[in-house]
Amino acid sequence: MSIFPQTSYTILRRLSDGKIDDQRLWERFFELYNPAVRGFIRLLDPEIPPEDIDDLAQEVSLRLVELIRSNSFDSSRGRFRSVLITIVRHLLIDRMRTRTAHRTEKMVSIEELEVPALSPSAAQLVDLKWRIARHRAAIEHILTKTALSKQSCEVYRLSEEEGLAMTEIAARLSLAPNAVRRIASRVRKMVAAVEAEYE
Repeated sequence: MSIFPQTSYTILRRLSDGKIDDQRLWERFFELYNPAVRGFIRLLDPEIPPEDIDDLAQEVSLRLVELIRSNSFDSSRGRFRSVLITIVRHLLIDRMRTRTAHRTEKMVSIEELEVPALSPSAAQLVDLKWRIARHRAAIEHILTKTALSKQSCEVYRLSEEEGLAMTEIAARLSLAPNAVRRIASRVRKMVAAVEAEYE
């Protein structure tokens, strides 16, 4: 069972069904998506300054609010993740156009800067980068914003980040190997539940 009471589609549906003034829904919505969006921006443009990431993440949020308030998102036409990817990609293209225009001190035509449609392999790469950003954001959320004990966080870190065997972790933390397995499994399920909300 998910550690959260609602999936992101439940939140989207409630927001688009007239609950657009529900502050708690919006807070939950941004709590879910903002870390993954920020991570995705960093993956697409590793050299982007932190203040630009803040600006872009805020712009993504504004565009999502407009999209939801206008009832323009239709889940039957595709994944919400695709909408996020498209918004981020367009904002990064706009940012590149603006920087190019400032450097050349003349307006460059859209045709000169138009980015071609993604090839299947590039689309797979973008999808992979989104999944990585989503996974990292889910881990960050579980390890920092839940009531998980320090011991459970350490078990997860040692097993997932350092790749230690359960017996090594058990010896290092003075726990029974079965306890380590249970803790690691529980935390993995929590991470998967948060990731599923991004879907």
